Amino acid sequence: MIGHCETIGHEARTADALTAAGRTFLKPLHYDSGAVFPDFVLLDTTPETYLEVWGIHDRDDYETRKRAKQTHYRATGKTLLKWDVRGPLPDLTR
Repeated sequence: MIGHCETIGHEARTADALTAAGRTFLKPLHYDSGAVFPDFVLLDTTPETYLEVWGIHDRDDYETRKRAKQTHYRATGKTLLKWDVRGPLPDLTR
C-alpha cells in the first residue's frame, strides 16, 4: 500500500510535469474544498480540466471516495484527466 508521503511525492511529480509542460494550474488546498476536492485544476482549458492522481490502492475507503469523485465529475460534465500511478504519467502538454 502506498502511504500518504508517497502520494504527496506523486503529486509533486505531477506538479513538476505540469510546470515543465508550461501548463497553468492550481493545487486546491483542503480549506478550498467543495463537494469534490481535486488534486489539480488545469486553468488553461475551457472549461477547466480536473486532474486526479490515483496513488493509493487496495484501500476500501479510498476506492469509495474515488468512485464518488468519478461519479461527480460525470454528473456535472467536468473534464477529467487522471493518472493511476501504477502506469506512466499521462501526456500533460496542451
